[in-house]
Amino acid sequence: MPPGAGDDMTGYRSIFLDEDWAHQAHYGWHVLHEVPGLRVLSQRRYGLIRQLALVEMNGIAALRGWLDKTARMAWRSEIVIHDFSGSFDPADLTGLAFAPAGKGDALLNLRTMVIDLRRAEDELMAVMSSDHRRKIRKAAKAGATFSARDNPDADEITEFMVLQNALARERGFQPARQETVGRMYAAGNATLYRVTLADEVSCLHVYRTAGKAIFMHGAARDLGSSGIGQLLHWKAMLDLKARGINWYDLGGVTVFDDANGIYRFKRMFGAAPVDLGREWLHRGRAVRTARAARSLAGAT
Repeated sequence: MPPGAGDDMTGYRSIFLDEDWAHQAHYGWHVLHEVPGLRVLSQRRYGLIRQLALVEMNGIAALRGWLDKTARMAWRSEIVIHDFSGSFDPADLTGLAFAPAGKGDALLNLRTMVIDLRRAEDELMAVMSSDHRRKIRKAAKAGATFSARDNPDADEITEFMVLQNALARERGFQPARQETVGRMYAAGNATLYRVTLADEVSCLHVYRTAGKAIFMHGAARDLGSSGIGQLLHWKAMLDLKARGINWYDLGGVTVFDDANGIYRFKRMFGAAPVDLGREWLHRGRAVRTARAARSLAGAT
């Protein structure tokens, strides 16, 4: 049986649905509308309105009602619906057109891998792959050092950002903003985990809510086959468990397939695959016009 197979995910609810998730706490979104099963967040960008509807199964009817009320202003809005139930059908709507959010448009992960930290420590180790266990022992035996900093100093944050910016350039993703991760540490919402061995460094930026944590950003230097990456996640798991965290979300994956290296790496920790539903996107006329203008300006 592969690691994580058959996990009981009873009681797990995505960290994105928590009230102290980073969107509301640190990314400038505020609650526009909330009823059981539905929370609508809003922010302004370039003078236009951006809205994110987080909907669960028991909020589908409320979502349709909210969309009916907001339809007349949708021409100047970008509306993203993240349907955690996967049951919302935009074909049922009149007056608003939604399409599946493309790769560059999705705001939240659609698939993730989650570790149940309610298990005992020896069970957490037992459900890992033998290769991950071997590398954890190898790195520990070689003298790798671990630190967990809830309030890292400016030099530690800068080191992490330098490493992450280099990784972002190499792999073509958008790195975190230093001022944003700094606010998360200052507010007590995040921890910077770090393992070093000789010239090798591996870091994790982990965000916490009540009972849950998510690996948001990572960075490394000279990461070889020493196993410090595996040791880092293992030590982070133990630290989170000691804090009373029940669920460790290892972050998004594009597919649930062992042919995908990121999925395979996370799966080998004993993480269970979790489908987070679908995202739907509506861009009003004013939003489409503004995006076209910015694109044209960037091309000249």
